[in-house]
Amino acid sequence: MDFEIIDFSLERAKMLYPDLDNHELILEIAFLYDRTVKAGSQVPVLDLAKELDWAPEEVGDVVESAMFFKYLTEPKRGVIGAKITNKALRKLKLFGKHKV
Repeated sequence: MDFEIIDFSLERAKMLYPDLDNHELILEIAFLYDRTVKAGSQVPVLDLAKELDWAPEEVGDVVESAMFFKYLTEPKRGVIGAKITNKALRKLKLFGKHKV
């Protein structure tokens, strides 16, 4: 029996595209970006852009918006990527279910 694995967060982000100012999309991208960073990506914006099939500039713009709205932390100097915040996890109704 073949099963197809569906990444609901990824599919939701694709569904909300191209409204890059949509807060639901910004939250989903924050979650996906954090996951990409935790997976060890050295270029999380580029890797996420490939997954979403978006231009890297679009992903970068949404990641910047996520930082502006405090859904992602500002990256520390010498560290690759940002981390999802408790504020974002609360809005995604995931607070307490994922480690930050």
